[in-house]
Parts: sequence; structure tokens; C-alpha cells
Amino acid sequence: SVRCKNESPFKTTIAHGFLTASLMPKAFAEVIEDSPRIASTINYGIDKLRFLEPVRCNDGVKFQFTVVGIDDKPMGALYKVEATAQLKSCEKPALIGTFLMLAVLK
Repeated sequence: SVRCKNESPFKTTIAHGFLTASLMPKAFAEVIEDSPRIASTINYGIDKLRFLEPVRCNDGVKFQFTVVGIDDKPMGALYKVEATAQLKSCEKPALIGTFLMLAVLK
């Protein structure tokens, strides 16, 4: 918009960082292999989150995940996942963080 072009330090419309972060649990849930033992996968929280670069309007984001730990919990398996939201327009990631996802067992 004209207002963003004139007033924003980024000179364009950007997505809120937490919007990008909120998409990560859904993307991670698609990475876990389907198993008849898993009833659902739920967001358990964030240990660490850093916003490094804005997601500009019409830019693409690719998520990358590395499982760094799996702990047994009474309800299932708690995955500790280092995640990156990589921008398609540049080498810098939009955000990096450590997310927690609980695979609830049946």
C-alpha cells in the first residue's frame, strides 16, 4: 500500500512475524509420518524464537525442520524441533526457533 511504501522501514507490506511462526506447527505436523498409533499432533509451545528478516508481501517461505529430541510424556511423544522459515527471495531466514510438538498417542 501507499502508506507502507511511505511510512514503513521495509517500504512494503509485511507479514507479522507471529503469523509466520503460527504456520510452523501445521507444516511440522505434515512432516511426521502417519501412524495408526498417533491420534493427533498438537502445538506444545516454543522454547526459543527469533525474527531475523521480514516476510514481504508476495514473498515465499519454505520451512525446514530438524528433530533435536524426543521425550516420552504420559500422553505421547514430545518432539523438540529446530525450525527455520527460509525466504525464497534471499539467503536470510525470516525466523528461527525451537518448537515443541506433542504427538498424542491413542
